Amino acid sequence: MESVPVVIVFTKYDKLVRTKRAELQEDGGSLSEDALHEKSKEEAQEALNVCIRSLERTLRGIETPKSQTLRAHHVNVSRINLSHRLFDPC
Repeated sequence: MESVPVVIVFTKYDKLVRTKRAELQEDGGSLSEDALHEKSKEEAQEALNVCIRSLERTLRGIETPKSQTLRAHHVNVSRINLSHRLFDPC
């Protein structure tokens, strides 16, 4: 039996950051613009980490020879803007 890669994509990370920013602003904190930006990114990363840990627990529950050593490798990607030229043959 051969192994195959499984790709799981968490989309809209930039929206998660904006949502966390809005929540922080609603809480009425008096953070500077820079501090608000950093805190929003931190809270978004914490929320994503919860999802990643849940995924890793699920992967470990799968009965495969390597299931106990599986780790979800991930990269945050937001708003990928591709030029139409990449798809045009000319």
